[in-house]
Amino acid sequence: MRKQLLCVLLCASILLVGCAGRQANPAALKIQGDTIPTAELQNVLRRAYQHKVITEDWGSLTWVASKPLGNAEGLTVGRATIKAGKTNPRHRHPKSEEVLYLLKGRINHTLDDKTITMSAGDVITIAPGVFHNASCIGSEDAEMVVVYSQGTRGFELE
Repeated sequence: MRKQLLCVLLCASILLVGCAGRQANPAALKIQGDTIPTAELQNVLRRAYQHKVITEDWGSLTWVASKPLGNAEGLTVGRATIKAGKTNPRHRHPKSEEVLYLLKGRINHTLDDKTITMSAGDVITIAPGVFHNASCIGSEDAEMVVVYSQGTRGFELE
């Protein structure tokens, strides 16, 4: 399962970084010269303008694939940003393993009573049920890809 999550995490990070700032054509997608109507791609392609962004005082979450979104049954993929000097709330995912890939910035990430300092390029795996959170310790916002081992990740505050 861990190898599958890491593979998905790396693929998602390439897509998320590579697609940042691109303007999408909502009408169709060209594949090898063919034009496929968007309706036929409903569960395959999710355009940048369709992403659900949740904005908090500490940063933001952008969900790109999950069971509730209708484009992934067995995993959840998203992008999280933690603003410089801010901390997200301490929480856990009772039944879901989480892999976090830090794309930019520096964070202190707590796992139960341990703190791990992470820099861009670092990856952390969090077992189901472990309380954790991240604090951005750098001068720039921290950006990361997060992948969960279930299509509905579950979320509980401490």
